[in-house]
Amino acid sequence: MKRVTPNIRTFFCREGIWYSFVIAGAFFAALLKQVNPTMLFTSLLVCPLFISLWLSRRILRQLAVKRSVPSRIHAGDTFVTQLELANPREKISAWGVIVEDDIAIIESGANGEPTNHRPAVYFDYIRSNDSKRKSYVGRLPERGRYRFGKITLSTRFPCGFFRSSVDLDIASEMIVLPKIGMLTAGWMTRQHEASETMLHRRHRSSRITGEFLGVRGWQHGDTKRWIHWRASARHDQLVVKQYEQHQNHDAAILLDLYCPADKTSQFTDDIELAVSFAATLASDIIRRGGCNLTFGAFQETVEVYHGPSNTALLDQILDRLAVLRMTSTDCLADMLTEALANTEPNADLILISPTSVDFSDMTRFGKLKNDPRLRALMQRIRMVTTSDEEFDKIFHVTMQ
Repeated sequence: MKRVTPNIRTFFCREGIWYSFVIAGAFFAALLKQVNPTMLFTSLLVCPLFISLWLSRRILRQLAVKRSVPSRIHAGDTFVTQLELANPREKISAWGVIVEDDIAIIESGANGEPTNHRPAVYFDYIRSNDSKRKSYVGRLPERGRYRFGKITLSTRFPCGFFRSSVDLDIASEMIVLPKIGMLTAGWMTRQHEASETMLHRRHRSSRITGEFLGVRGWQHGDTKRWIHWRASARHDQLVVKQYEQHQNHDAAILLDLYCPADKTSQFTDDIELAVSFAATLASDIIRRGGCNLTFGAFQETVEVYHGPSNTALLDQILDRLAVLRMTSTDCLADMLTEALANTEPNADLILISPTSVDFSDMTRFGKLKNDPRLRALMQRIRMVTTSDEEFDKIFHVTMQ
């Protein structure tokens, strides 16, 4: 809890200025007319001015403030910040104290102009040796890293003639993560079709593993070594052994935020959709669990995160997406080279980009074509383009 230092500033309020004019007028009138009662009345008018000056500064001394903010939220979600104001003095109470916060973005993921926010909370009365807690509700629509900086305490008690204030340096940080949207039934259908294709290919090329579950009817494509001959004799038809399949659907999410410098304004919304879709997809894959996830992106350098699906990996990915910006440097080929090197051959490869990518362009992907393994993986990449008119059929998110 941060205590107030003696560096208190005091300013005249508008009411105090007008009140000073009244005192000055009464004083000069009494001086010119030589009227003693008027001079006495003027002296009485001066007393509230000095009492207001002394008390407004006295109230702020020794006050202590504590702030509690969430460390991570998603863009557009409401958050609650709690402010605790303590008055440790033995005899003097605190009246009419305004606690003003200062929120500034220090690392933005969007490309708009950074704006500062200054929410305020009013404490009407705090007794001596007591404290009060109040909170405010806010919402930050842009992803990025925010700093909760200085807290300003101010009061105009008792008469409003003066405003005394003091700044307390209490630093806190909060990361605003990308918005999490909803994967529609269209995406689930595409995902199921890709999984079925991958599963069929795996059954044709791999050995059967897992525990024996039972038998099922023979289907076209089953090999003869799967046939359970004794059960086939009992059922008077061909049946095959069925095993528990320990599937591990590894996935790789590659996010390409390349945008030509002359088209930045056109792709701003598509960039935010790409980031939000990548965050939603990573959250969905890790929530289902049971796989290894590779995430690749480019800001100033190629960054690849790889590991088993868990909350720690998700936090790393979301924290990076919170401050990831569009880039005018085309490094997709380098990102593919590094990311695919950490990817299993049977992984589900998804490339997310605001624009379509032509993999047959030898000037961009020539060095990948020379590697047979990378060339085979590139042929299995599923492209998701956020600028596509059909994109809203697979993903929904509210963009503010």
